[in-house]
Order: sequence, then structure tokens, then C-alpha cells
Amino acid sequence: MTYSLAAHLPLFHFQEQTATLERCAVENFPVAMFPSVRYVTGRVRCLPGDVIAMSTDGLTEVFNRAGEEIGYTHIEAALIKSAGRPLDEIASQILKSASSFGKITDDRTLLLIRRL
Repeated sequence: MTYSLAAHLPLFHFQEQTATLERCAVENFPVAMFPSVRYVTGRVRCLPGDVIAMSTDGLTEVFNRAGEEIGYTHIEAALIKSAGRPLDEIASQILKSASSFGKITDDRTLLLIRRL
């Protein structure tokens, strides 16, 4: 799979064969910031059963009452623990963990892809 990110969070790639998780990223400017920027792409080798998660920062920049940020760990934990579950269940788990951690103050977008 070829991907590009425009100043965005990394992709989270759960590899079923090895039960490992990898953060995949390329560095680019935000879209439309400069008129003639060439965007760098990256490649991920997806095998059957692998799951890719893409998220906006509304799911990682959630703060609890103590001012601690949830970060990436809840997304990674959900993928590792539940990668074989239906994608809507994994998404629900990720969204619930962010909501229960603290107040949601930004948009939340989550895309999950599984290679069959």
C-alpha cells in the first residue's frame, strides 16, 4: 500500500503474522500550505489479516483532569488486543477509550482497513 500524510499522525500497522505493531510515517507540509510542494509517499507491505488504522489528532489529543494526554497508546492497545475482531468493534473500542479518558474537544476521525 502506498500512502502519504500531510503533517498528520502516523499510520498504525498491525501485522497479524508477527502480532506486532508499527507506526508508519512520512514528513510533509499540511495540504495547501505552499502551492508547489511535492509530497513524499511511503509504502507498507500488508499481508492477509493485517490491519491499518488512520486517525485524526482528536483521538490522541484528549486530556484527563490531571492534564495527561491519552496519546497513541489506546489505539495501539486496541489493535494489538482486538485485531482479529470486526473492524466496527475495534473502532468502537478506540472511540470509547478516548471518550472515557477525558473531554473530547476536537473532531475525531478513524479509518480502519483490513487486508483479506
